Amino acid sequence: MQPLSRDSLAANAFRTLGLSASASQAAIDAAARRMRIWPDERLIPPTRWDLPWLGPVSRTRSNIERAYATLNEPRSRAEQRLLWYHAHGPVAANADDDQQVPSPGEAADARRLPTFHNEMLRSLHTAYQADAEVTDVARWRRVVERVNRLASRPDYAAWLERLEVEGDFEKRASPAELRAAVQVLPAAIVAALVPKAQAALDRDDANACADIAQILRAAGAGCGASSSPLGLLLDRLEDALERQCSEMERDLRDKLRTHRTQADVWHLGNRQACHTAATFYNETISVGLDRFCALAEHERDRLERCRSRCAQVLALLAMGWEWAGRFRKAEATQRVALSLAQGSAGEFGIRKDLSRYEELAAQEEAGEASWRNSPLVPELKPPATRRPAPKQRDNPMAGVGGVAAVAIGIMVMRFLVMLGNGSGSNGTGKTNLPHYFPPSERQSERREQEMLQNVYRQVERDIRAKAGEARDGMKSVFTPSTPDTASPAPDPRFNLDPSPSGTSGTIRPVPPRPHVDPARVNDPFGESNREQ
Repeated sequence: MQPLSRDSLAANAFRTLGLSASASQAAIDAAARRMRIWPDERLIPPTRWDLPWLGPVSRTRSNIERAYATLNEPRSRAEQRLLWYHAHGPVAANADDDQQVPSPGEAADARRLPTFHNEMLRSLHTAYQADAEVTDVARWRRVVERVNRLASRPDYAAWLERLEVEGDFEKRASPAELRAAVQVLPAAIVAALVPKAQAALDRDDANACADIAQILRAAGAGCGASSSPLGLLLDRLEDALERQCSEMERDLRDKLRTHRTQADVWHLGNRQACHTAATFYNETISVGLDRFCALAEHERDRLERCRSRCAQVLALLAMGWEWAGRFRKAEATQRVALSLAQGSAGEFGIRKDLSRYEELAAQEEAGEASWRNSPLVPELKPPATRRPAPKQRDNPMAGVGGVAAVAIGIMVMRFLVMLGNGSGSNGTGKTNLPHYFPPSERQSERREQEMLQNVYRQVERDIRAKAGEARDGMKSVFTPSTPDTASPAPDPRFNLDPSPSGTSGTIRPVPPRPHVDPARVNDPFGESNREQ
């Protein structure tokens, strides 16, 4: 029997001729003769066995002749009968899927065998229609279980023999040929699933391949004919596991670094590399190894080879944890590697490294315990709260105009000179300004600000008073003192004399200024006379 596929199931010879699998030789001859009379296949009327949910039916002249020749051969007729529905009526695509085929040891009415056959075939057809890429493992596992149960029943082959006898065929199939066809049916399903598993491995989907391998294992348990396809698939799974281990090992060897005297420098980089490698192992290699062990549980050599390879990778990861300063993780990883390397050649080396990791882990644990039991650092006194800086007061002189600012500046300079000469004293040689003493450490800042504000106000009042006196003095200097009744005589030095030509006047040359005493200029306030 050829590997099954959706197209081969849809092109069944009984379906092409519009017959059930229980048809006799006379019914086959009549159906072929009835369809040959139509010149065009599109004119052939449909039959109740077309089952449109399986796809279109091709009834060309060559297809009709091929179907008729297939049903005339005993062996091929038995295979086609196993893959088509019997006379109890076609099964719909949405029929009940909960009916289970009784196991060989269970008693069942022989009249229900056609129903069991139709249900098994319907589940197989719907699986190929809905999940041709074998992604729903549970669905395909149920299909394989049904096929195995039905093929393992002795009365199933006997029922097929009875159909051969009742059909009155010219070439009748022998009981041996019928039993062989029944036993080959699960193998045909397995042969159809193997390419799907290989395609999953080609796209690096080891999990899907392992799921399909479980289906193959279930099919092989029933008929024993899937050992060769399953062995080929296990070889592919082992190659995929070896490739993942090599990838992890190469990545670790490229990233791990250390030095005898400066090992701390490389701790951070080694930790990151080990964490990445451990995640990769848990998510890929470990899962694949568990599934491989479940599939190859009866093949000791395969299991020992794969487990030993995974142990080597874990030993390298444990050394990386050692170089990262994580000795307890190194010990735990090495223990897992030792459990995988039981009975292999690398077991001795892994045990030797494990003893070293145990000593380092004990030292690390002791160091952490001593640190946890050590007294805490004495609590430091809380730092003194810093007081916010006082807000700067606005300068009251900021709004004074340009001329007033110059005048006030002159008055301030004069006031300072007067203070230096003792004009602002109160007779005792001391100024009228309040004394300012720096505040002690315990004096409040508020009192200090009040004192500064008082001093500032006193200075401001004195400056304004002196500025008023200076302004009055300047008016007396620049204003001529003449009677109000007479106009002041013009100063000939500042008069404009008209020019002889009658044009606008020009300024006469100013005569030289009179001699001024230098002593009077250097002593504008009469300090020398005062000293005398």
